[in-house]
Order: sequence, then structure tokens, then C-alpha cells
Amino acid sequence: MRAADGGNLGERIKRARELAGYTQTEVAELLGKSRSTIAEIEGGRRRVDSLLLRDLASLFGIAPWELLGPSPEPRAATVVREALFRNVSEDGISAGDRKELATFWQVVERFAQLAEKVGRPKPGLPEIPNPTRASVPQYVLEGAANDASAWLTGGHKPVNWESDSLRKQLEEQGIPVFLWPLDRDGISGLTLNHPRLGPILLVNASQLRWRQLFTLAHELGHVWLHRDQQVVISRTAERTPLERQADAFAAEFLMPEAEVKKTLARLQPRGELGVAQIVSLHRVFGVSYKAMLVRLRKLRIIQEDQFQRLSAVPPVSIAARLGYKVDPTEVGEVPEVPFYERYPREYLELVFGAWEAGEIGEGKVAQLLDTDRYSLNEYVRRVEATVAAQQKEEVPM
Repeated sequence: MRAADGGNLGERIKRARELAGYTQTEVAELLGKSRSTIAEIEGGRRRVDSLLLRDLASLFGIAPWELLGPSPEPRAATVVREALFRNVSEDGISAGDRKELATFWQVVERFAQLAEKVGRPKPGLPEIPNPTRASVPQYVLEGAANDASAWLTGGHKPVNWESDSLRKQLEEQGIPVFLWPLDRDGISGLTLNHPRLGPILLVNASQLRWRQLFTLAHELGHVWLHRDQQVVISRTAERTPLERQADAFAAEFLMPEAEVKKTLARLQPRGELGVAQIVSLHRVFGVSYKAMLVRLRKLRIIQEDQFQRLSAVPPVSIAARLGYKVDPTEVGEVPEVPFYERYPREYLELVFGAWEAGEIGEGKVAQLLDTDRYSLNEYVRRVEATVAAQQKEEVPM
């Protein structure tokens, strides 16, 4: 691509920057340029070479040719993209997270292109009432959570939910889940309704492991309850009416009253409910200690004074004394998410399918999965070794 002239290009770059929610200073810092350079580009006083044009487009979550002229992208996808970046901008998300979400959107568009090639249909969800009003009775939300659980599991819901298990069940129903590293205290997750792929969920991989499961159920609540929303971004410290509805949905979905009481009866046959029982309870249900306390208070199993007293207890040290394995996220670590866990299973299958069909090469696969060739080939070798071991397994008649 030859260097592009200024003029209208600068205006398009400015509009794309503003839509993505960046200031000129933030763009300059992220690209290693001076603010005056970005200002001159937007003012049409500086030419833009192909490398800088590519970096700008990547930062804004669009293709380079979209900065060069009118985009042939379907209007429906454009509307969703604009809704995503409008929400990101209005929520005051950090520049680093805005950059990550721009990359996420590019992956979603590649996903859509690969899915379109193989004729992937949009997933079908049951027809349900859509309670998007600011005030919805609690029993309506609880009923929706029970309906979603029955739909997802065929009516057989296990007590011990794990994030990987829930993610697998969602993806089996055609709802892709991304596990994406973001700032821990910013976005907890998001729901995006793509015109070609249907609902897509993102969970912040940097947050507490137990929180990730609640976030996943929370985002399922948005899919179930708020289907008319193109994009819903869930913030750690924000509680809008839609967020409170999704919280209530997730609490009932993950911690149904009957199962909580049944498990309590097994953990605490007699006497006052203590911190050891609550630590065990939150581990059984796979939610955070604080989420379990809130649920117990909501169910009137503990009172406000007990809630305050138990909230001050350090649950991690007690869990360790009880013999539970302490997850790295519980002690402040943020484990790196390998590429094969970051992306939905279906996206991986589409990328590897295109590779096996000879449509793309190894380098393109590594690019689509944001990894290097060594890590890619190590993953392929592990998968092949696992398949070979399973094929050699002897099962007694």
C-alpha cells in the first residue's frame, strides 16, 4: 500500500478515533508518536504511510481500507461496532482496555467471515418475555434463571458449577465465550449481539476466578433478558437497572435456593452457621465468598449483623486450612491466558479447519490466534498426542 494523502483521510482518522473513545494524547502514547504528529495527521498536514495507517486502524478496531474510503461492511455490523465503542467511550474505560476491545472486535469480524464461509447458522434461543423495564419483580427474574438453566442443561443442573463447564455448555448451544485479559477493576464482562453470529460473551480473565463464573452467568442473564440490546458492558462498580437484573438472574442461576439449603444441611447438620461452612459452600457452588454471603443474606439464612461480621473474615487463609487448593487469582496473581483458552472453541475449529483445507498457512493461523509459531505447533502436538492416546486406550468389555 502506498502512502496515503491527508485531506479527507485525516477527517476519517479523527472520526474513527473519537468513535473509539481515544484522545489524541492516548493515540500518540499507544503508537509511540507525539501528540503533534497525530494532530497534523488529522488536520491533513502530514502524509500517512501504510504501516502507520495499519496501526491506526488496528487501534480503532477497523480494517485499514475503512480509513481510505466508504466501508462496504454490512450496515448491521457497523451499527454494533459503533454501539460497542460508544459504550466504551461513555464508560470512561482505560486506553489499554479500549485497545484490547478494538482487537476483540477485529477477532469477532474474522470469526464472522470464517463462519459465513461454512454456512454457520445463528443460534436459536427460546422465545421468552423480555423484561427490560427498570422495575421487574424478583420472581420473574428467578423464573427466567430457572428456564435458562433447564434450556442449557436439559433440566439436569449439577450443584457444582465450574466456569469451564458452564462455558462448554454455552458454546454447545452456539453462544461463543471469549476469556479476555483486561484491567481487573474495569470491565467485568460484556454481551454483544452480532448480526451474523448472534450473542457473543466476553469475560475478563484478569478478575478473581470465582468472579469469572458469576460474570459468565451475569452475561447469560443479559442474553436471556435483554436481547434487544446490541451491546451491554458490565462494569465492576456499576449497578444500572439492567445490571441489577442480570445480577439477580446470575444469583438464582448459580445458587438456587433449594440447592443452597440442601447443601447447607449436609455441611452444617446442627449448630450456628460458621465461616468454615460458608467457605465450603462458596467452593461447592464455584462463586466468590462475598457472592455467597450476599446470597445467604438475600435468602434470610444469615442476618445483617452476621453478614457484616463474616465479611471481615479472610476466606483464603481459612480455605487453605480446610485443605482447599488456593487459586493464583485469590492471592493477586493474574495468570497468562493461553491462546487456546482465550478464544471460543468454535473459532479455533474454524481457523484450524481453514488451515487443514489449505485455505490459509501456518503464519496466518498464528496471526489469527495472536500467538507465535512455536506455541501454535506445541499446542497441535499436544492435541495430536491426546487423540493418539485416546485411540490406543483399551476398554474392558
